[in-house]
Amino acid sequence: MTVETEDGSVAVDDVEEQANEEVETEAPEAEAEATEEAATEDVDDGKVVVSFGQPKEEPEKERAPEWLRAERKRLREQAKELAAQRREIEAEKARLAPPKPKLGPKPTREQFDFDDEKHEQALEVWTRQKLEAEAEERRAVEAAKREQEEWGQTVNKYREAKKALPVDDFDDAENAVVGALDLVRQNILLAAAEKPEALVYALGRDEERLKQVAAIKDPIKFAAAIAKLETQLTVTTKKSPPKPARVVSGGNAPVSGVTDSRLEKLRAEAEKTGDYSAVVAYKRRQAPKGK
Repeated sequence: MTVETEDGSVAVDDVEEQANEEVETEAPEAEAEATEEAATEDVDDGKVVVSFGQPKEEPEKERAPEWLRAERKRLREQAKELAAQRREIEAEKARLAPPKPKLGPKPTREQFDFDDEKHEQALEVWTRQKLEAEAEERRAVEAAKREQEEWGQTVNKYREAKKALPVDDFDDAENAVVGALDLVRQNILLAAAEKPEALVYALGRDEERLKQVAAIKDPIKFAAAIAKLETQLTVTTKKSPPKPARVVSGGNAPVSGVTDSRLEKLRAEAEKTGDYSAVVAYKRRQAPKGK
């Protein structure tokens, strides 16, 4: 904005620039403090820390060397082979289990020397046993089908949950658990825990607790231990070191690109009226106190 002086000359109105000079020596210090404070705040990178009790601070992990990643891959393959062998053993045990008594052949008249009364009584008993055996077989088939469907849902839910768990090394933790527990106790863990994916991850990263759990052979005691361990789980958001903040220098330049909407509004009004007193007063109020 320009104003005309008494002698007729035209000069630039420096009211706002004078106000800037008054506070610019104080503003850089305030900007530096605000920038430093913002730089010390941790940044949420979307990852979580799953542990028993309060999580311990861990140094930032570097990428594992090639030989270590190859060894981890070998261990994963070994764990899969062991799991397959265990399944084969369980199937063989089921095959060798004593068979259930089978229904005998249908009675004939010849067996009872053509005594119709005895034949009819034997036939009645045989018919009843046949109906009971068929009903039992249907119930067993239906129960097996339900169990298979329910277990399939449990496994699928676990697979989806472990994919959604925001961690980078779940496979390594899972392989440690698979290597320490037999198939029966793996299944108990999946069925007994409300969040098996979190428990598997925490156990796989806690060698001492995994050893303690693996030493429990009794299925009932193992399930009780799993339930107790899950109550100790904590899931916290992992914080990454903050990125360096961009420092904007200059008397009244906004810190880190932030625009002062109130100041902009006052400037717009001053442009219309030619009165910059409100702008000057606002900047003085925003300057740090006691400096």
